[in-house]
Amino acid sequence: MGPWEEIRRRIENGDGGDGLVAFLVGLGAADRKAVAAELPGYLAGRVRDESRWGVAGAAPALRMAGAACLGGAAQVAAWLDRRELRTVPSPKADAERISRLVRDRPEPWRRDLARRLAAGLRPGGRGLAGRVDGEPGWDLAATLVIETGIEPPDNDAFVAGWVWHLHHRLWTGAGADLVRDHPLLDFMVPRLFQAEGVARPLAHDRAWNSAYQHPTVIGALAGLAGEGRLDRKALIGGCASKFLNGGDAREVEPFVTLWEELRPEVAELPVVDLVRVLPFAASPLVRLAAAELRRADEAGGLGDELFAEAVGALAFRQERKYVTTALQWIAQSAPTRPATPRPKAPSDRVSGPPDEGTSGRVDGAGGQGASNRVDGAVVALGLVFGVEVPSLRDRAVRLAVKLAPHASRAAREAVREAAAVLPPEALARIAAAYGEVVPAPVEAPVTTPLTAPALPGMPKPIGSAAELAAALSSMSWPHDPIRYELMLAALVEHVHRDREGTAEALRPWRNERWGSFEHGYPLWADPSTCYHPYSLLSLCALAVVSPSDSAVLSRQISDYLARNPPYQTVLDWFIRDRYREVAALFEAGGSVPLLLATPTARTGRLDAATLVDRLELLGDREPLPLDFCQALIRLPRAVDPVALGRAERLTSAAGRRLAAWLRAGGAADPVIAYGPASVMRNLGGYQNYAPVTELHARLTPAPGLPERIRELFTLEPREYFAGHSDRMAWWPSVLPSHREALAAHVLECFAVDLRHRDAQVDVLPALAYGDGPVGRATAAAIVLGMGHKQPAVRVHAIDAAKILALRGELSAGDLGWALATLVALDSVTLKRVAPALEELALSGAHGETWAMLASALPALLPGAGEPARPGLADLLAVAVKAAALAGARTGPQAGARVGIPGLAELAARKGAARPVAEARALLQTIAPA
Repeated sequence: MGPWEEIRRRIENGDGGDGLVAFLVGLGAADRKAVAAELPGYLAGRVRDESRWGVAGAAPALRMAGAACLGGAAQVAAWLDRRELRTVPSPKADAERISRLVRDRPEPWRRDLARRLAAGLRPGGRGLAGRVDGEPGWDLAATLVIETGIEPPDNDAFVAGWVWHLHHRLWTGAGADLVRDHPLLDFMVPRLFQAEGVARPLAHDRAWNSAYQHPTVIGALAGLAGEGRLDRKALIGGCASKFLNGGDAREVEPFVTLWEELRPEVAELPVVDLVRVLPFAASPLVRLAAAELRRADEAGGLGDELFAEAVGALAFRQERKYVTTALQWIAQSAPTRPATPRPKAPSDRVSGPPDEGTSGRVDGAGGQGASNRVDGAVVALGLVFGVEVPSLRDRAVRLAVKLAPHASRAAREAVREAAAVLPPEALARIAAAYGEVVPAPVEAPVTTPLTAPALPGMPKPIGSAAELAAALSSMSWPHDPIRYELMLAALVEHVHRDREGTAEALRPWRNERWGSFEHGYPLWADPSTCYHPYSLLSLCALAVVSPSDSAVLSRQISDYLARNPPYQTVLDWFIRDRYREVAALFEAGGSVPLLLATPTARTGRLDAATLVDRLELLGDREPLPLDFCQALIRLPRAVDPVALGRAERLTSAAGRRLAAWLRAGGAADPVIAYGPASVMRNLGGYQNYAPVTELHARLTPAPGLPERIRELFTLEPREYFAGHSDRMAWWPSVLPSHREALAAHVLECFAVDLRHRDAQVDVLPALAYGDGPVGRATAAAIVLGMGHKQPAVRVHAIDAAKILALRGELSAGDLGWALATLVALDSVTLKRVAPALEELALSGAHGETWAMLASALPALLPGAGEPARPGLADLLAVAVKAAALAGARTGPQAGARVGIPGLAELAARKGAARPVAEARALLQTIAPA
């Protein structure tokens, strides 16, 4: 047996250990050259037959063979960095073995390889976010860098890999000495503050090692700075430079932690840098910077200009916590001694405060020259005048009035200008202290003409078997249900006309997607994934090319479902069984001329005349049962008399059933009941189940419907994960003429999935474009979508509301009921719903939004002595805008509706709490005095 045959045998037997190392070390130059010539073709063949995941088990042996036999350092580095070979089960053992295999190479060659491997490291793909085992290839690159003594190339992934390496060693019991004595320490520490990707391993290390009382990387670095092994100033400066580079909370938080463990003295604080980060920094850094700057200020290490810049930046941020910090800091720094009296300047419109001359200098908390500090403070307070939180705004006004005697003329002018946006009472207080203030003109909310996203056009029909094969090969996410319907229809028609020709056209697709069955089925064909239409359509196509293989897989699917009955909705079962109906037909060698249910409209609807045409072509053949059921419930609600007349003349059994269906007016809508129910749900975490009260819709089908259609019109609340679906995009095309029944199923799914942020809210626009009545289930589904945690997802619910509004079908009463009910059940929060309703109002649906809020507010307003709900102020602010845009008026004086119960009582409460202020604004808008 030659050397290549022996190596190939070892590779295919999974021998990637020391035995292969010994064999490779013993090869001569000619044998190595011969093996090197075989390796690329061998790997390409295995990847072609098994996919790159299929060769993962052989990766260690292939890496060793390439390292030992390939010639140049560049060639070896490229081989080791191949995507198929980059990841191995034991990186440390892999590094040790390959290091042994290249130890007899010339030193310049080994240094070249070390540089190439270190420079070529890169983070993985999408899977990196969930990986905690380090950077692929780092162990080998680091081993060679250390052995050859070169300076590591400046590569972010190499730095991140070093942090992962330290984390794993500390986790497995190594002490802090590991970090102190690490040969790469002095190279890596300065790069920590510039490299991208190090925050995640640092954060993961701190979370896990500190939880189990192991040393952490950050703690070790801070300890080494304390003992002088690392330069303390360099670490503090590195953190400051990292802060200045910006980044989200996850990026800066580990460096905030390092800063806190270093505990800089006041003299070590880079106060200028800390002030500069305040306008843009993420929350952990803002908290740190503000605390450190206040510490510096108390010690006299922060001048007036930096103080003014700092409080101004905090006030400008507008977030309540930062504005509160600015106000507290200003109050603490306010002068405690009265201002020195001075003559009133002729041009000064405000009496009392000092001018900018020498007589205006006052002593106080800031000492001599305190007016500079006061000027910065009052300018910052002016920024707070525009916030929407009345308590903060009023506190800023009080502080500004207190500081007025100490402010310069320029500062007073800035305060007067900022005060123009204040409400009348607060504006009057500023005017009394600073002089006349001209109120800003009230700007009416700006709205746009109401528009909604349009439905895309129908895809082109598939004209040939070659086009069908191309369409199957190009199936990718996001999946288009109507496109799948057309592919399934084309598959059925071409098989009936020319099964052999269709099978031949599909054979390249089968070979590409399935490969050889010697290595098992592809992942997408696993029985546990048999619910998705992608897998089901592929199964139907496989049944054409290889009915025996398809039959084996279908049996496995049936066995799997018998052993593992899933939580699936009746809609998902219906879709799955329609595809399996076609696959079973093909597996049995049968065919039908065409499918009846293929939609003729993007919504999924089927034109009645087209269905009659298809039944005429079908002749006396019996249609596929589920295909016929789907065709019936895709028909429009309005009966076409011409189509009915043609159906009456059909002689087949299916034709007679269609005629009877049309005469009866189609499927009668189910009876729908709405109300709360307590069901067991997972609240997050393992086995964390508890009863939860949710809003549900119950469906009871009308009598006389076919059994499978009765199932679609039957619904009761179900426990745990029942109701969940990953395929809601297919649902609107199943019930395109029964929106409220469909919405009841959507509501059941949302009850499960919104809790875990998995709800497919993008189903709502397609639902809205359907036909049939809309009611409380539709309204509740839209409100739940508006309450999603992610603003980008709420857009779909807003679009659905716009579609209904444009069609004159948006029921304000149902939406108001849904909002009040879901808030009472804690299913949605006003804080999330309010921005969605504001966007809806400003998008042109202001009348509908106002009517909805007018309906919901009586149930949402607090009773006597009750606190306001969280987020109520935001909702009332939206109501003010919607009412203004709609020109709403209430009360007998307007000759319109009666007022909103409870609104006047809330507006009459004492104080300046924001819900009270917004209630007053709404009352003034709809019932001006």
